[in-house]
Amino acid sequence: DAFPRVRLTAEGIARQAAEMTERLETAVLEVPGLARHRGGLVRLYEDYARAGARGCAVLAQRVHGDLHLGQALPTPGGWHLIDFEGEPARPAAERAAPQPVLRDVAGMLRSFDYAAQAGLRTLRERDLDEAPGARLR
Repeated sequence: DAFPRVRLTAEGIARQAAEMTERLETAVLEVPGLARHRGGLVRLYEDYARAGARGCAVLAQRVHGDLHLGQALPTPGGWHLIDFEGEPARPAAERAAPQPVLRDVAGMLRSFDYAAQAGLRTLRERDLDEAPGARLR
């Protein structure tokens, strides 16, 4: 098994909750519009830490860490994921640390959303260009 699963300790879960809260605080400073979601997310992270303290199992493994559509390549044999170095701005030890696999799921879902938004934007622009009188503009 190249990426074995491990059960996170209560301390590991608490550390992850603290890291997520720290990332949230940074994100809110960068994008003030996120502030309206801050309270709910902090409560969610606190619940996560409490669940770990109660002994709830959280399985983790080394994840891609920067998974998005640009890291997925179609081949005749199926899809292949590349670039398992993780998020380049993070230290190597942090990138190699076991994480809940939902981190990669969230990254890919975000990528699907970006792709859908780009497609919709292209369709809207094309529709505007093809609208009656568009050539007169």
